[in-house]
Amino acid sequence: YREYTLSLSPGTVLLVYTDGLPEATNTREEQFGLDRAIALLNKADTTDPDTIIHLLHDSVMAFTGSAPQFDDLTMLSLVWNGHEDAVSPASDPEISSD
Repeated sequence: YREYTLSLSPGTVLLVYTDGLPEATNTREEQFGLDRAIALLNKADTTDPDTIIHLLHDSVMAFTGSAPQFDDLTMLSLVWNGHEDAVSPASDPEISSD
């Protein structure tokens, strides 16, 4: 596994997925692939996480059709809205029970 550190600006959309997304296979043994997923996301006129997940899921299901799948399809999408009182990860905030 790789570890990443991201700096997100307010409005940034993040999509995390398992290998079941690009490796979903149709009856001709073709994989859905990252290129297809990226093209689909670039054409989408939305930043709504729920819509993004449904769009990808529906596209994968249409692509795979009746082909049996041997992996899970797990996705998480979120929008970082930011917060003006957000604590910087570099600071050491004092925690209280108040």
